[in-house]
Amino acid sequence: MKKLIILPLFLSISINVYAQSPFPNYKVNLPTANQPNEVSIAVNPVNPNYIAAGSNLYYLYVSSNAGITWTQKQMSSVWKVWGDPCLIYDANGNLFYGHLSDQRNVGSGYWIDRMVVQRSTDNGTTWGYDASIGFNPPARQQDKEWLAADLTNSVYRNNIYMAWTEFDKYGSSNPADSTRILFSRSTDSGFSWSMPVRISERGGDCLDSDNTVEGCVPAVGP
Repeated sequence: MKKLIILPLFLSISINVYAQSPFPNYKVNLPTANQPNEVSIAVNPVNPNYIAAGSNLYYLYVSSNAGITWTQKQMSSVWKVWGDPCLIYDANGNLFYGHLSDQRNVGSGYWIDRMVVQRSTDNGTTWGYDASIGFNPPARQQDKEWLAADLTNSVYRNNIYMAWTEFDKYGSSNPADSTRILFSRSTDSGFSWSMPVRISERGGDCLDSDNTVEGCVPAVGP
């Protein structure tokens, strides 16, 4: 009978201990925002009290007190903003916001026809410029970008790297249409970017499915 009494008591104590998380949760987005998905978050290495996050399609959330309170904003760009947010800080505390473009309603452009990277020097309060990367007309789509900052103590410090998927024709079932992983880097704090190069050996289909070459995440070693 002792085992039957002690075991439930032990389980009860364990559940209570693990249920009491030492980290409080704070609400980030406003109740009116109905698209907070595909979230990216970054912490300023110069001052960790500054945190920035992004979510689809064009949201930006900033905190100056280590995540206790947040301000919600909407990003804008001359290339328009169409999701897949990726936020990073470089070693100097500059904030970068990468996203897709949406040029369908501005004349000769196409949907997700390029990557866009914006930079802020004041933790997301203002944004100085937005760079266009990967534009490959007439109609190839550029999708699922991800960024990495070089924080090493080397000659490459503060380089910004990007990898993403290029579609010949998004959603196409034609075997002649394929996908590939491309790479580009910036050595001047995001102002200009190198000519994209292919880094995937094999291509995939354009169905945005299991056989599509996509979902790359660049990283920088120590």
